[in-house]
Amino acid sequence: MAPFSWSSSSPPTTTTKASLGQALRIHNYDTIMGGTDTPLPRRDYHCLLQNATDCQNLVDFFQHHHQQHDNHHNDKVAVAVHLTMDSTTASSSSPVAATSMDCISQLPRLQEVSIQSSSKLRKVVWDASVLSKFLRQASQLQTLKLTNVQVHGGSVYDLAEALQDHVHLTKVEVCRCACRPVEVLLQAFGRMSRLQEIVLDGTLLEQQQGPEALKALQQLAVGGVQRLTLVDIPEVGVTQQLLAILGALATAKGKGVRDLALHVVTHDSLPRIVIDAMAKMVRTNTSLEILTVTWMGGGEILLPIIQALAVNQTLREFKLAPGFYSVKSPIQVCFSQPFLDATALALSQNYTLTHLWFDNDNATWGNASSSWQPVSVQIDLILRANALGRHHLIHDAHHARPECRPSHHEWIAALCASHEHAHVSYYWLSNNPSILNAAVSTLSS
Repeated sequence: MAPFSWSSSSPPTTTTKASLGQALRIHNYDTIMGGTDTPLPRRDYHCLLQNATDCQNLVDFFQHHHQQHDNHHNDKVAVAVHLTMDSTTASSSSPVAATSMDCISQLPRLQEVSIQSSSKLRKVVWDASVLSKFLRQASQLQTLKLTNVQVHGGSVYDLAEALQDHVHLTKVEVCRCACRPVEVLLQAFGRMSRLQEIVLDGTLLEQQQGPEALKALQQLAVGGVQRLTLVDIPEVGVTQQLLAILGALATAKGKGVRDLALHVVTHDSLPRIVIDAMAKMVRTNTSLEILTVTWMGGGEILLPIIQALAVNQTLREFKLAPGFYSVKSPIQVCFSQPFLDATALALSQNYTLTHLWFDNDNATWGNASSSWQPVSVQIDLILRANALGRHHLIHDAHHARPECRPSHHEWIAALCASHEHAHVSYYWLSNNPSILNAAVSTLSS
């Protein structure tokens, strides 16, 4: 990797110093985190810092960027900076490293910063006071990613205060990091007014053992965050943490995360107590719309979660995918015929689920075809019918007040929308044969 490289949706407006070793790559970046009305093209700077000289070069590089911006102030391009630091030679506590962060924080339209160690085995140490000062200066920052970082020195409480006072951060990723006391950071995440998405990993979860940490996790799950992703969850060591999150979501009434993803690293299976807690959460939660569970064990143990779909009426998407390191075929391990039959039975009572993934490749229903017969047809039918208003057409037709029941025009609209899927059209006709008479009358008039 070159010490400095950048990529953007357009070439640079002026030539920078050749001694910085730039490598030009061009790509389009259509979506900027944070919900801007008109997303800007984005320029990404990738910086490898191996020593103090690299840090000084980074300062020179971005000072030149400031000059470019002054000369071309109408060039509205979002900026992302990705720092990779050598864990053995680079130190964030050095004055030149602090200066480089000051320089980055002043970049116009800075929207994302990621910091990671160059080694997967060794963490890079970052001074908490340097991060705190950076967050206070980078007032427009929207995404912060820390990977394999140890927060050391300074005051973690100051860092927490800088996080919760930030008014533009919408996404935070903290993976393979170490910080004490960790509950202080979790509480800060829960108090961030604009935070929409957070990613935590098993390493951080294992540090959250005390009651304050568990309480902070619960608050995070039912606060203002819309998407919560837990990655690299180990087989043991985080059971209480998962139970705290699932328990909070099970009792949340209309509030809590909308999108929950659990990526489990285990060659056996999740503890049954966690499976039962997840099934209870699916049965009782009324805010969750997207649920993702990635695991490396057999699928049969997840049957209680599938059966809970019969009660849940808020989930729109459910992704149940085997882990990347599974040594057995996903179809053989996870998708026996009884398992699929139970899925179809549960979905027959579900009116909101429109997308179901049982595999990363060949078991998606609702918007894709599947070669599995015959149960896949039934699953596909229910999901497609749900997307076209099955709850209103089938449920409300029998249980709603007369003035709230579906009209003939709504039935006809659903029939027309399913014209490419004969099994769905047959489903509508079998439930309401008078659709044809209504259609003929409509055409005649």
